[in-house]
Amino acid sequence: QPLSLLQPWPAGTRVVHLAYFDHVYPTVDSGDDGNGYVVTYLGQGNVQYDGHDGHDYYFPDQPVGTPILAAAAGTAYARTHRGYGVVIVHPGGFETVYWHLDAFAPLFDGLIDQGQGVPVGAGTVLGTSGTSGTRGGTPHLHFEV
Repeated sequence: QPLSLLQPWPAGTRVVHLAYFDHVYPTVDSGDDGNGYVVTYLGQGNVQYDGHDGHDYYFPDQPVGTPILAAAAGTAYARTHRGYGVVIVHPGGFETVYWHLDAFAPLFDGLIDQGQGVPVGAGTVLGTSGTSGTRGGTPHLHFEV
């Protein structure tokens, strides 16, 4: 069954698309593909960096602190192994991932890295945008499905 997604930030928020998912290398989290080439969903090549497993979004009006929202309902897990991030497991086997948050929403108090999920609805605030886990650079949201 298809998963219908909302944008993971409030309506009306100004957004800049910084980096794209590499469609030449669709096997995420397996290491660098070594081919030195990126193809975006628009068919563009040689943009951003090779082997990227999501999309990066920058919020020019509030780079740190923009609310980040659940794109669909599911069970959310707060994690810290790539900075502050949330993984949501959705019905039908899909997952959405939200990395580099500045802070987690209060619904995760006491549950960070505990392996205990929290039910969330589409649009639930997960945290705020930031730079945690980045290698220095622009605050952004890394979002992947």
